[in-house]
Amino acid sequence: FLRAPAEQTGVRRGVATHKALSLLHYPPLREAGDEGALLAEVRRQLAAMAAKRQLTAEEAPLVDASALVRFLTSPCGREALAAQTVQREWSFNLRLPEQGGLIVQGVIDLCYVRDGAWSLVDYKTDRVTGAAELWTLYGGQMALYRRALAEATGLPVGGVTLFSLSLGAGDTRLQGTGA
Repeated sequence: FLRAPAEQTGVRRGVATHKALSLLHYPPLREAGDEGALLAEVRRQLAAMAAKRQLTAEEAPLVDASALVRFLTSPCGREALAAQTVQREWSFNLRLPEQGGLIVQGVIDLCYVRDGAWSLVDYKTDRVTGAAELWTLYGGQMALYRRALAEATGLPVGGVTLFSLSLGAGDTRLQGTGA
């Protein structure tokens, strides 16, 4: 009875992981020569976040540095690290006139400009067997995020990736396609 239920720990792990991903300082990560150096740099940055109390004492141990490295070495992680324009934890409001003016609020985990269009990435900590499964769960959410980003910036959204941190893999859907 003294331990948090597993689902509560999972939610806390997800929140802490999202926070850590939003706070990572990209320039030193870009300079890491190989995966081992990247892991060492991620661990160094996580320790610094804990020392600065950007991550609480309860949050810090919940963040899996290896999962962050799997994201950073994935195709969309490498593209994000290389991009000149990157936004993380970008809040938005989207008005839906077709829904009687309903206003949707959200936070885009990561987006970056590549070849004149946004690439949008949403991190997921759900336990799934394949990253493509995430589209069944979050496809509607991503359609709204895509629309909000395009309307707010005037730039098209070329691709949307749902990235499973537990699997270390993402599934990207391109503009105008189901693939």
